[in-house]
Amino acid sequence: MVTAAEETTIYQMSQALATVVNEQVDGLRIDARPADGAQQGMFQLNAGNADIAYTHTSMAMQMVNGEGEFEENPLDVDIAGLFHAHSVQSGLVAPRDSGIETVNDLAGQQVAPNPPGSAIRSPMLRHIGHAIDVLLGRRRRSATAGSWKASNGRRTSSTSCEP
Repeated sequence: MVTAAEETTIYQMSQALATVVNEQVDGLRIDARPADGAQQGMFQLNAGNADIAYTHTSMAMQMVNGEGEFEENPLDVDIAGLFHAHSVQSGLVAPRDSGIETVNDLAGQQVAPNPPGSAIRSPMLRHIGHAIDVLLGRRRRSATAGSWKASNGRRTSSTSCEP
């Protein structure tokens, strides 16, 4: 089973799940290994390097529909949900003394919406892009993140909030 990066709560939960299954279920053994984000885990599942992989519901939807990260790299494997681990509540935070209190204050700021390949990065970027468009008075049919510039490559990448 591939999960998420070792420093995440998902990885820790997966380790606990593997421990319980390995101790309580005869004939079944889970080896929970880290992956560099949910997207990478899905590519490992597709390549046959894992039997089970962790993903986020929005990423699963993109995989099934061949959208987002999977538009140019569609998966050959059909997926089925096994269980729902938890609900993810996420948002952006800033230091109290930064002067950033609302999305109106994001112009010109650097935002770190999670590392590339993480399950929540794509939805977060869509929300940031939608917020920027609302601030600029632009209307869209969908909340795709077309108005942000994302850096790539490093896990610590950030997004510049500039129209």
